[in-house]
Amino acid sequence: MRILAVNKYLYPKGGCETHMLALTEALTRLGHSVQYFGMEHPDNVPPADRTTTVPYIDYNQLGGWRARLGALGGMVFSCRAYHGVRAALRSFRPDIAHLHNIYHQLSPSVLLAIRAAGVPCVLTAHDYKLVCPSYSLHDGRAACFRCRPHRYWRLLATGCSRRGVVGSLALAAEAYTHHFLRWY
Repeated sequence: MRILAVNKYLYPKGGCETHMLALTEALTRLGHSVQYFGMEHPDNVPPADRTTTVPYIDYNQLGGWRARLGALGGMVFSCRAYHGVRAALRSFRPDIAHLHNIYHQLSPSVLLAIRAAGVPCVLTAHDYKLVCPSYSLHDGRAACFRCRPHRYWRLLATGCSRRGVVGSLALAAEAYTHHFLRWY
């Protein structure tokens, strides 16, 4: 099979990336053809000739309010990721796309491009992001289910995102937008 592996980081940043890289390496050893889509980074593991990338975004290193506002828009829909994955789909022509951690930097825009191309896809959920804007279902003291179902505004009351009021508001707005548009 021809498999497009999609993840925002293409280096072993955490467990999700370590799993994805090990899985794609095993699939390659079994004779499958794997291409990668993610962000540019000097630590990327896959060779450049098997990778399509978009510019790296670090939300902790953003400048002024304009950059932050632009980044919020990209969390909802990343035009760069949408067009980048479309290019990867056209050049590689995968049988399936396997998505991992696409939140924020890539956004569900990659899902829309994959659907439009008619390529089947699967998303491995490595965390609780789709039901909990702060990823964890934990408020720092105990398991937390206050945001379910679709009550993401409660993130502001619990303070569990550790991103302050503005960051929590951004996460809640992102979750409401994606829920309303049914992109996942």
